[in-house]
Amino acid sequence: MCVCVCVCVYVCVWFSLTLSLM
Repeated sequence: MCVCVCVCVYVCVWFSLTLSLM
């Protein structure tokens, strides 16, 4: 459960950073 949440948060943060850089 914790691993899934950590992965989801990591992906969301990476996606947000990628969009803000574009």
